[in-house]
Amino acid sequence: MKVAKPFLRTSISFLVLVSMYYDLTLGGGRQASLENVRGTKFIDSHTHVLSKHDEECWLQPYIDFHADAVKSLRHGHCVPSLVYVCEKNCGGIGDRMSGIISAFYLAVALDRAFFIDYKSPFPLTETLVPKTMRWDYRVKRKCTTTNGFRSKENEIFMVDSESPDQVLRRIEQLHERGTSTIQLHVNRYYVGILLWLMPSSTKRSERTPAAFESGMVRKLDVYCSDRNAIENTAGYTFSLAFTQLFDFAPEVKHRASQMTEELAFGTDAEFIAVHIRIGGRPKKSTRVVGWIDPKRHEIEDAATFFDCADSKRRNAGSISKSSPIVLFSDSEELKKAPIVAARGVRVVKSTHISHTDRSWSFSKQSMRRGNVDTFAELYLMSRASCIVGSNSTYSGLASSLTFPPRECFSYFGNCTESRWDFWTQTERSVLR
Repeated sequence: MKVAKPFLRTSISFLVLVSMYYDLTLGGGRQASLENVRGTKFIDSHTHVLSKHDEECWLQPYIDFHADAVKSLRHGHCVPSLVYVCEKNCGGIGDRMSGIISAFYLAVALDRAFFIDYKSPFPLTETLVPKTMRWDYRVKRKCTTTNGFRSKENEIFMVDSESPDQVLRRIEQLHERGTSTIQLHVNRYYVGILLWLMPSSTKRSERTPAAFESGMVRKLDVYCSDRNAIENTAGYTFSLAFTQLFDFAPEVKHRASQMTEELAFGTDAEFIAVHIRIGGRPKKSTRVVGWIDPKRHEIEDAATFFDCADSKRRNAGSISKSSPIVLFSDSEELKKAPIVAARGVRVVKSTHISHTDRSWSFSKQSMRRGNVDTFAELYLMSRASCIVGSNSTYSGLASSLTFPPRECFSYFGNCTESRWDFWTQTERSVLR
């Protein structure tokens, strides 16, 4: 068993740290060197006692570290940071959240403050707000530029990357060079899973830079008394990060409350959520902001989804046999299909349906309403007793928004699996 290294962080050492940043960072945009501050870790074994919640041995100290970094930025000083960037073509909500959680763990592994620069189609803070750390603080321009100009050299693109190992090596080079702010575009949980892999469970070390292979596990070796006591499954680590970073915005919760009333059950009622993403090219209407999307399912597949939900009611001992089934879908046609009423499935008819990345309309009001409703349905789905998921990352995301993650989740066509880890199954190439 390894014991956390002792590290002094008294008020004197804090002043020394601040002094280092003042000395190393100049108003003209010159940056603090990682070579000089790398030895200053965010852990303090004297002031942070290991909790019964094992993950707090690294989490709470990082939260404190992040708060100190924000203070330094507010005083005009650059600090080592990693910024998740979403300007356009970032993917749907599931893809975006996958990238954000990956970027967060990468920031922790590299001892960097983490921030989110999310503009499209609307600022993220309209739907998700900071919970334990101010990821919404805007890093000043001087910390993201070279000689006063925005540097593409510090901007990394991993959206649907076909060679992620090469991109990771580029990030390692920027980090080792002492780049103040690394801007990252990413839409997969690939990096997060890679950072949490146990060293013995992977043979990728010849291709993957050492700074990333099992990076979070190495953090546990240094800062936690027993890394084996901390669960590192993909669903668990995703859920932990999401619930620490985010809370749903008041407008989203209010809209979800309205949806609950429309479904005619209480806020704490048990229900089974079925998510069927049809895809394709839906017809525009007063409640549908159109888009073009690859075909995911046929309307005829609804019977298989509902059969799976029925089996959960019959066989899952923790779910009441009278729990209603609620359909969430991107298809207004499916919601009106005869099979929905015939099977007694409930739907929210007032939802404004849109795709976060693909929809577009001249009406900003319609776009904004669709954006809020998309997050409201996600919030509502995450409260379900069980989820029957679709061929969509949105389904997996809904299963990972509570901590610990949702235990009852089944993927379409694989209803016999009682606990299907969406992230592990969809990023299988990482585990080879």
